[in-house]
Formats: sequence, structure tokens, C-alpha cells
Amino acid sequence: MTRIVSIVLIGKTYLIKAGLETFLSEFSYVSVVAQFDGTEPDIEKRITELKPDVVIANLHHDERSLLTLWQSLSKNPSIYLCALSNGELLPEVCSKFKIVADVSMDKMALTNLIKNILTEKGLPGLSQETDNKLSERENDILKLVACGLTNQAIANKLFLSVHTVTTHRKNITKKLDIKTVSGLTVYALMNKLVSASEIENSH
Repeated sequence: MTRIVSIVLIGKTYLIKAGLETFLSEFSYVSVVAQFDGTEPDIEKRITELKPDVVIANLHHDERSLLTLWQSLSKNPSIYLCALSNGELLPEVCSKFKIVADVSMDKMALTNLIKNILTEKGLPGLSQETDNKLSERENDILKLVACGLTNQAIANKLFLSVHTVTTHRKNITKKLDIKTVSGLTVYALMNKLVSASEIENSH
């Protein structure tokens, strides 16, 4: 059974946190365990007690107020510290994060970011789980779904009826407990059913 990766979100912008939580909630092996805006008392203690695998922070370019928090969290080897920013961060802030990404990234970039984080946190073994859960035909269809093809396009490519493709997609969703194309795309990437370049070239 795949272990759950716990994530804490930090940031003052509600919509960004809500959007990230919605995206992450599509994966049965990810759990957003808490959200903070960075002003809470004893925030370091509260985060430490949660023992998250990942902390994703939405920062502003002049972020100094939480430098002590980033310094402390960066010393914990079990936490993957990721920053999202709409501008260049101060060097002393940036250096505390394992990765700094553009908060305005598109869905493909976000998909790759989450894939890289989850892989580092110990989920590359999902490939075996996929082999056990999905049939060869379902893997074929999942790959094409991740590449953005419609049910009709998949049916034409695989010489199937649209009804058959629809049935397979329902089975895939049920088996993986992933309900959106974004979630299926991350799953396909992590299980090496499709590469990022194949997805980009399909659009």
C-alpha cells in the first residue's frame, strides 16, 4: 500500500492556497494536513508537530518576516521545502528552499513540480502499483488521456468504440481513485507511462 505524503501550505493569498489544495486533493496518496497564512503564533511548533513531508510556501519577493521559520524548517531533512514566488526572492530566503518555482506556472509545469516532489518523497514505486491495478489496455488509454486526447480521439486511435473508451476511463478512475485529468496526468508521469515531452508535443 502506498504511503500518504502529507503537505502543509503557507501563504497569505487564499486563492492560491485553495487552488493548490484542490489540485493536490485529486491524489489518493497526498493529504493537505494544514494551511497557514504565516502570522499564526507558534507556527514553527505547530508545523513541527504535524511532521509534514512537504511544505509549500507562497512568498513575496521581499519576504523577510518568516526567515527564521525557513531557516528552522530547512534544517529538518525529512521536510521538502518548496517556495512559489511571483518575483525574485532574497538570496537568504531562496537558499533555504529545495526548489523555487514561479507561482504563475501553467498546469503542465505544476504537474511536473508535484511529480518531482512526490518522487523525491518516496513514491517512485507507484509503477508496480499501476501494473497490478490497470490492464494493458487501461494503461494505453491512461497515456492518451494524459496527452489530452478526447474519448473520440482515443477511440479512433485505438480502433475502439467511444462507449468502450468511456467504460475504460470509468474503470481507471475507480481503480486509481483519481477523478481529474490533471491527477491522471501526474499518475501517468510518475509511473512512466508517458513523458513530459510527449504531453507537451501533443498540445
